[in-house]
Amino acid sequence: MELRRHKTLRWTIPLAKAFLMQSMWISVSYAVELTDIVSANIADTELAKLDLNNYNASNVDDLDLYLDVTLNGASAGLSHFNYREGQLWANASTLQELGFILPPGISDPVQLHSLTGIKINYDPRRQTVSIIAPLSMLNLATTVLNTNSSKRPQPTASPGILLNYNLYGTQAEHNATSLSAYTELRAFNALGVLSSTALTTENRLTDNTGNGNDWQGRTVRLDTSWSTSFTDRMITVRAGDMLTSALSWTRSTRLGGLQIGTNFDLQPYRTTTPLPSFFGSATLPSAVDLYVNGLKQYSGEVPAGPFEINTAPSFSGAGTAQLVLTDALGQNTTLNFSLYDAHRLLQSGLADWSVELGVVRENYGITSFDYGNDIAASGTWRYGVNNHFSAEAHAEVTNGLSNAGVGGTWLLGSAGGIVFASLAGSENQGQNGTQYSANYSWNNNRFNIGLNTLGTHGDYRDVATQYGTAPANRSEQISTGYSTQSLGNFGLSYNKVAYSQQETTQFASVYWAKSVGQRLSLNFNYNQDLNNSANNSASLGASLSLDRN
Repeated sequence: MELRRHKTLRWTIPLAKAFLMQSMWISVSYAVELTDIVSANIADTELAKLDLNNYNASNVDDLDLYLDVTLNGASAGLSHFNYREGQLWANASTLQELGFILPPGISDPVQLHSLTGIKINYDPRRQTVSIIAPLSMLNLATTVLNTNSSKRPQPTASPGILLNYNLYGTQAEHNATSLSAYTELRAFNALGVLSSTALTTENRLTDNTGNGNDWQGRTVRLDTSWSTSFTDRMITVRAGDMLTSALSWTRSTRLGGLQIGTNFDLQPYRTTTPLPSFFGSATLPSAVDLYVNGLKQYSGEVPAGPFEINTAPSFSGAGTAQLVLTDALGQNTTLNFSLYDAHRLLQSGLADWSVELGVVRENYGITSFDYGNDIAASGTWRYGVNNHFSAEAHAEVTNGLSNAGVGGTWLLGSAGGIVFASLAGSENQGQNGTQYSANYSWNNNRFNIGLNTLGTHGDYRDVATQYGTAPANRSEQISTGYSTQSLGNFGLSYNKVAYSQQETTQFASVYWAKSVGQRLSLNFNYNQDLNNSANNSASLGASLSLDRN
């Protein structure tokens, strides 16, 4: 063969074609630059004489490669590399596209082995490269796993009618016999639900000889209302008799009128409380198992990089969680968390509200139709500011009276318990008053404690006061309890309540409860009136679940 020298002549040789000519398979073609050895008139038959079976990439000084990249166990597609001096090189832009965070001032191109902590496995026959890099060198997206089901079943409405009933009878001293029946008649279709409840009572007194008065009975209508719901928005509209929405520091009022507000019961599968988040990172694709108080809550897989698991726990109060990672090499890593689940908080960005307008219902359960003359309005709002704080507010107004207040619930760290506080004020025909309340609670699967106080200053009034008693001047409660596996549950509480122009009430109580087997449960309760021992009481009860439904 006659060889003539040229400055530089680039000749692209598809090696797949050449290897097929030599009965050898390779998956990716090379672009090979041959200098000073290529003849302009070389024939295909001469090319076939090249000994490609003995080809070794390390013998080539400068080789452009397009390799199938696997980065920390995840496929990253094809990327451009350069092979020279027995090492892989890549442009800084290529590495940044793969997700690498390069130090400032690094020279371009970059020798891969010069990066600290990196592991490279280059396979020239398969034209693949596997790279394992520390997570601190990579800019990987956080994988968020939400274990809650996002399925929303579509509600269906078939027209129908039903009757609910509850029958109750007593035989008291002096041979007094009483029978009562609570009934609800309900009709429903696609337009909504119409419901009406009533209470029927029958009473009779007899003497020792069995003679007595005739039965005396009456029926009283309780509540009648029509409601319709919007499932996707979790909103219910109700017209008729209703109870105004209330917070822990406000009182409900029975109205006849219109109500619109949030109804979380329309989506019972949705969790409204903040979801505990468990954070971690995996260098390689890994299996992850989440345990809360020793019980498995979630099992799945995560790719390489940081991840976050949001899950609805099956417990309340303080607890511990373990996150177990098992990577592709079988290595285990355990992460421990302290957490506190608070059902009183709302998820960040979630709102709960209600608005009512109507007239106050009077003599409920005594007369069927007795409503006040003054219009009353009420509004309640709760909002999850973040997963550690929820704000709330309440306002109500009627003729000559206005009342408003705000409150908030705080989660103290990951296992510090819950603190709540509120402050409200009222103005009633020139008389002003304020009400304050505070609460702290903490519990785990064994121990619980609760402290609560509420008090008023001045002439504090709300809408319910216009038709009944005023709120307590002062109320205090302290409670604690402990659970054991063998002896059951024990509890102790102290309560103090003071109303205007009434004697302060103070009493303490203890209780015990235990389950015996799967069908029998026992309970004991003792109340001590600290002002009058004649009001002390004790009770012992047993509950037995019958077999065969």
